Amino acid sequence: MDGWSYDEVLPTFKQMENTPTGEDAHHGRTGPLSVRQRSDGELTPSLLGFVEASVAHGFKRVHDFNGAEQNGADAYPVDVVDGVRQSTALAYLTAAVRARPNLTIRGDVNVDRVLFDRGRAVGVIAADGTIFRAGEVILSGGAYGSPAILLRSGVGPATDLRSLGIEVVADLPVGQRLHDQPFFYNAYALAPEYLHMTPAVGALLWTASSEAIGDELDLHITATHLLDGSYSPTGGAIVLAISVVQPESRGTLRLASRDPNEAPLIDNNYLGTDRDARRMLEGVKLSRAIGRNEVFAHRSRQGR
Repeated sequence: MDGWSYDEVLPTFKQMENTPTGEDAHHGRTGPLSVRQRSDGELTPSLLGFVEASVAHGFKRVHDFNGAEQNGADAYPVDVVDGVRQSTALAYLTAAVRARPNLTIRGDVNVDRVLFDRGRAVGVIAADGTIFRAGEVILSGGAYGSPAILLRSGVGPATDLRSLGIEVVADLPVGQRLHDQPFFYNAYALAPEYLHMTPAVGALLWTASSEAIGDELDLHITATHLLDGSYSPTGGAIVLAISVVQPESRGTLRLASRDPNEAPLIDNNYLGTDRDARRMLEGVKLSRAIGRNEVFAHRSRQGR
């Protein structure tokens, strides 16, 4: 797509980022969004064990997934500073920005639909009927929220809209190409001498399946402590989460009704193609092979 190649978007990402690590060619130093590379010393013993087991299995150490090379295993960067995740609000909506007279921030507003005047967006209307007029409307409601708002606004498949009594503004395939990354989780109990679970995230294997096309890296295996330790017989747990990160399966999002308070009907259609299913199975087998590697296995006692 024009304007979205790696070389074209890299300057913008560098402008956004501030990080003390990595090569200057790939990283920004003075942007508002703080990014910090996890070091080996920051990883829990089992997270580091996962990285070392991946290397023992034949994968490279990458050192910087946002750098020149991604195929391999290592700790990964996070937008966490002093234990606090740096959201867009924290990074951009500073006290000085919030004090601007031309900015009003409203929370807990459920947007019903976009208002159109002769095909041009001129504002939005909230679920409680409040109208917000605007010279420009930027819709950023996420993979589920944005299409739901558009559909209620009359932008979507005409037949579906008319069946709900919604006036059609534009007959477009909104909600018809939903795609997301399927995950499968292997959970392991940590050995009693390796019960550290903080930080909860920070280790990754990113690689290509045997059915990858070209130079795509279509498999992720992330190691995290996001499973509550109470589920583990030892009081500590680690999860290896496998994902097909470039799925070809496509799902749908449709409206259940015109009511903005009613959730849309979502069908992700995970593993909807044979190739996606085969790649997921390949990733599961790989993750379990790494889980059995002695470098990792002695830090966990059982898995499922």
